[in-house]
Amino acid sequence: MAISFNPKVAVLILTHNHESYIAACLKSVIQSSLQNYHIWVLDDGSTDATPVIVEEFACKYNHITLIRQKHSGGV
Repeated sequence: MAISFNPKVAVLILTHNHESYIAACLKSVIQSSLQNYHIWVLDDGSTDATPVIVEEFACKYNHITLIRQKHSGGV
């Protein structure tokens, strides 16, 4: 008996001042074999271009959401 399994996957990316890495990170998820997924990026108060880069991806791919917050000071 074949079972059809097509889960909806939430990909969570936490970032702070990662402009050098965030594009590669997003590309890696987009180019993966995942299907039926949504990428949530939580930006912890970046002062570099990280949020701008994520917003560019979000404009191009409708399954990316950027959430921004003040820097929490955490690790």
